[in-house]
Amino acid sequence: MPVLTMIEFPEVRKQTYEALGASLASGEVPGGIIFHSCGEVPGGWRIVDVWETQDEF
Repeated sequence: MPVLTMIEFPEVRKQTYEALGASLASGEVPGGIIFHSCGEVPGGWRIVDVWETQDEF
């Protein structure tokens, strides 16, 4: 069953998110991910993902 995750990082901005992503990027999409979105929210950064199963997350 698909699982939605929503994680908020207080005081994180786009530059920090992009720098972290660049340092971790292998160029491959993680297995099991259906949807990924992220963006600035009041006071920080939010990541929303949908995974195929809880185990994939």
